[in-house]
Amino acid sequence: MDYKWIAIPIIVFLTFGIANVTSEYNNFVYPENSGVYNSNIYDTKDRIYIKGVNLNVEFVRGDNIYISHVKNVDIKDDSMDIETPSFPFRSEVNVEIGRDHNYEEINISGVRINLVGEVTTNELNIDGTGIDINSNINSKDIDISGTGIGIKGLINTGNMHISGTDIDLRFKTSFLENLVINSTGLSGEIIFLEKWNDDTEITISSLAGEFEFEIPSGSRNYLDVNTSVNVRTNTKYY
Repeated sequence: MDYKWIAIPIIVFLTFGIANVTSEYNNFVYPENSGVYNSNIYDTKDRIYIKGVNLNVEFVRGDNIYISHVKNVDIKDDSMDIETPSFPFRSEVNVEIGRDHNYEEINISGVRINLVGEVTTNELNIDGTGIDINSNINSKDIDISGTGIGIKGLINTGNMHISGTDIDLRFKTSFLENLVINSTGLSGEIIFLEKWNDDTEITISSLAGEFEFEIPSGSRNYLDVNTSVNVRTNTKYY
């Protein structure tokens, strides 16, 4: 008996079955009874805590929070604790946070975190493996911890602490009182805008790095930079 005629339909069936399962996970579709919902909009709270794996976070107009896929949400009077699905690992979860609200605290924890938009918050904490920020951030305190960290945009803060392995900073500021950087490798520049209105103290501890500061030539403010011996810094005026 020639068994190949039996094997061919089985192979075709398995191929289409695997393809359908893969497609389902890629599209991030969950059954209704799984406890995971595919679209969720909530009223924002003063304190936002987000935990996930692959997070795209955008600050948009409005005062609501939209999460493309949710595993669990714990809502209290002044806070919202959001947990997003961790499987499949490669799928992205989109989070839109209304920027028309003065937040007390925003805390984001994940593996890959991409952050864009404009936000005002009293405290911003970000913890991840790969962190990419291109935002306008106004915050009293900023704490960012990760392996690879890239920051662009406009950052105004009283205290900022950045800890990571490979850090690349290329942002502008008009208010930066205290910045502490701990890293293995460091690169980039900080541009102080013409409306820079306070003295700045920067402490850099890194095994290696090159960093540049640009300061308006007419500024009377003082920039105090303390670095480890293997970090080269340059200050230029414009």
